Amino acid sequence: MKKTLLLCLLLVCAAWCADGQVPADGKWYGVYRMYDFPAYEKVRAPKGYRPVAISHYSRHGARYQDSENAYLKPLEPLLDGRSDGALTPLGESVCERLEIHARRSVDHRGELSRLGWEQQFRNAHLLHDAFPSVVSPEAEITACSSFSQRCMMSMAAFSVGLEDADPRLQVYAVTSRTLLDEVNPGDKANVNYTPTQKKDSPWDLSYDKMLDAAVSASMADSILLRLFKDTDYIRRHIPSPKNYCGSLYNLISGLACTGDGPAVDDLFTEKELFAFYQAINYGFFEWSVLDGDKFKPILRQMAADARADLAAGHPTVRLRFGHDTCLLAILHLLQAGDLGIVPEKAEDLPLTWNCYQTPMAGHFEWVFYRHKKSGDILVLPYLNGSPVPLQGLPAINGHFYSWDDICHRIASL
Repeated sequence: MKKTLLLCLLLVCAAWCADGQVPADGKWYGVYRMYDFPAYEKVRAPKGYRPVAISHYSRHGARYQDSENAYLKPLEPLLDGRSDGALTPLGESVCERLEIHARRSVDHRGELSRLGWEQQFRNAHLLHDAFPSVVSPEAEITACSSFSQRCMMSMAAFSVGLEDADPRLQVYAVTSRTLLDEVNPGDKANVNYTPTQKKDSPWDLSYDKMLDAAVSASMADSILLRLFKDTDYIRRHIPSPKNYCGSLYNLISGLACTGDGPAVDDLFTEKELFAFYQAINYGFFEWSVLDGDKFKPILRQMAADARADLAAGHPTVRLRFGHDTCLLAILHLLQAGDLGIVPEKAEDLPLTWNCYQTPMAGHFEWVFYRHKKSGDILVLPYLNGSPVPLQGLPAINGHFYSWDDICHRIASL
C-alpha cells in the first residue's frame, strides 16, 4: 500500500511540475495562503429579484503561529548547528532570518497580526461595495466570533471596516458560549457541545502516513544538506528528517502572515512545497471532513438564523468569524465547488479537494434574493468573492439556488 501510494503521489507531483501547473501564488502554503482581495463578481439576478439579506462566515485573518513550539522546533537545530559551525552558507542565512522572525513573533503566538486586521477591514469594504442596498443604514447588522483572540479581533476589524465604508452603519458584535454552535461548535465551552465520532479514512491513511508517502527520504535529505554541511551531523542531531522538514515548511508557510517577516523562498523547490502541501492538505481533510459531523450545527444555525432574518421585513447582515477547519467543513457539507468531492484515490485529493481554497481571511456568503411579487427566495453562494456552485442542486441562471433546496440539503445532514 505505502509503496504504491508513494509511486502515485510522485507521479502526480511530477505531472503538475511537468505541465507547468505548479503555481507560484502561495497555494502550496495551504491555509497560510494570503487572500488576494478580488472584488465580488457581479451576477445579474433573475427578473424581479433583489438582494435582501447576507449570511457570512469568515475564517480569521492572517495570524501568528499558534504555539511556541511552532517557532522553536524548527529553529533550535539551526541555532545548535550555527554554534557547532555545522551550517552551510544558506543554513546560516535561513537560521538568521528565522531567528529574527521567531524573536519578533513568538510572544504573539495565536494572535491576529496587523496584516490580518487589514485583511478583514478591506473585506468589509468589498462586501459593502458589492451589496450597498443590503449593507445599508436600514440593515440590522450582527456579528459573532469564536472565543479565539484572532477571531474576536477579526470581527472587530470587519466591523470597523463597515463603519469606515459608511459611518451610518451600526454593527452589534458579540462573543458568547451560547453562539458557538454557529462559529465553532467543537469548542468545549459551547453550551450545546456534543461529542461526535470521527469517520474512518476511505484510504486507510493518516497524516503521518501521507507525510511519509509524499515526502521521500531522499527529498528530506536533500533539503537538510542545503542547511547542514554533512550527513553525519544531520543523523546525530535530527532523528526524524521528514518531521523536521515538515516543521520548517509550517513555519516558512506562515511568514507572510505578519507582513514584516523575512522571506525564506530559497530553501524549498516548488516540487518540495507541493509534497509537504499534500500531507497538510490531507491533514485538513481529516479534521474537516472525517471529523466533519461536529461542524453540522454551523449550517443548521445559519439556516435557522436566515429564516428569522428573511421574516424580519428589513435588510439583514449576519457575520460570523471562526476557523479554517469550520469553513472547509461547511463547504464540504454543502458540496460547494470541488470541496464537496471526495476522490476515489488519496493521490487525487489535491486535484479536487484543496485547503488553499480557504486562505487567511477567506470567506463564504449566502446572498438572499427575494422576488418583489411572489416573495420567493433565491440564494447566490459566494466563496472568496466568486459565485460557487452547489454540486447536485439545480442552478437558476447558472448561479442561483432555491432556498428550499438548500434547506432540504441541510436538514438531510
